[in-house]
Amino acid sequence: LVIVCIVHFHNQKLGDAFSICHEVLSQRGEQIPQSLCPPSQAIQLIEETSKMVEKISYGDLIAMKEMDHELSITMKFYNFITNVAFFSKPEILPFLIHRMIQLTMEYGFCKYSTMGFMIYAVVKISRTKDTEVISTASRLGKTALTCSKKRFQSSDQMVSLYCVYYGLVAFHTEPLQSCADMLQKGFEAALSRGDIGRASSNSVQYIKCLLMAGESLPTLLEKVNSYLELSTTYQSTTFFVYHTIFRETIFALIGKGGSTNPDRHPEHQPAEG
Repeated sequence: LVIVCIVHFHNQKLGDAFSICHEVLSQRGEQIPQSLCPPSQAIQLIEETSKMVEKISYGDLIAMKEMDHELSITMKFYNFITNVAFFSKPEILPFLIHRMIQLTMEYGFCKYSTMGFMIYAVVKISRTKDTEVISTASRLGKTALTCSKKRFQSSDQMVSLYCVYYGLVAFHTEPLQSCADMLQKGFEAALSRGDIGRASSNSVQYIKCLLMAGESLPTLLEKVNSYLELSTTYQSTTFFVYHTIFRETIFALIGKGGSTNPDRHPEHQPAEG
C-alpha cells in the first residue's frame, strides 16, 4: 500500500493517495476527518499542540523511548497523509500534526515523529509575523531534525526533512545560502537513492532559496537547465514543470522576455508516462 501511495503521489493523484492513507489509518483505529477543520477547531488544535511542545528540548527527544513497531507503522501512514494533505488538503493539517505529536509524546519517538514537529513549525510560522513565534517554531524544527540525525542516521526520511526544514522553516531564521547548501545535499542524497520525487522537491526549494539570496541570474539559469536535463533523463514531469517555471521567470528577470508556453523549449520535455 505504501508503494501504491508513493506512485499516486508522484503521479499527482493526490486524492487517491489521501484516500488510501485515510482508509489504512481508519482500519488502525485512527479517526481522521475527510473534510475541513472549522477555523475555530484548527486554532484550538494548534494551541493544544503548542502546549505539548513548548518546553520540549533536544535532551527530551533523545531520551524518549523507541516507539513500538506496530504504532510506528501508524505513524508511517500519518507521515504520508500529512505530506499529501500539505498539497491537497492543508485545512486538516492542524489535526494531523496534533495527532502525530500526541502519539509521539505518549508512546515514544520513531523516525516518522520528526515530520510531525516539522510540519507543525511550518503551520505555526505560516500563521504569524511575530518574530519570537517564528524563532521558537524554527528552533523546534531544528531540534527535531538534529534528534532525527542522531537517532536515525541512515533514515530515508532525512531527504524529506531537509526539504521541509531548510525550504519552508529555516530560511526565516538562518542564512539563505546555508539553507540552499543543505537543500543541495538533500537533492544529492535523494538522487543517489534513485528517489526522483524527493530529489525534485529539494531542487525546487534550492532554486527558490538561491533566488531569494540574490544569486547571479546566469548562474541560476545554468542550474535550472541542468535540472531540466535531468527531467528528461528521469522522465519526471514534476521536475520539468517547476523548473520550466523557474527558467521562464529568470528569462523575464534578465530581460530576455518570458513565455509561459512549455513548448518553447521542447528539447527538455520529458516523455509522457
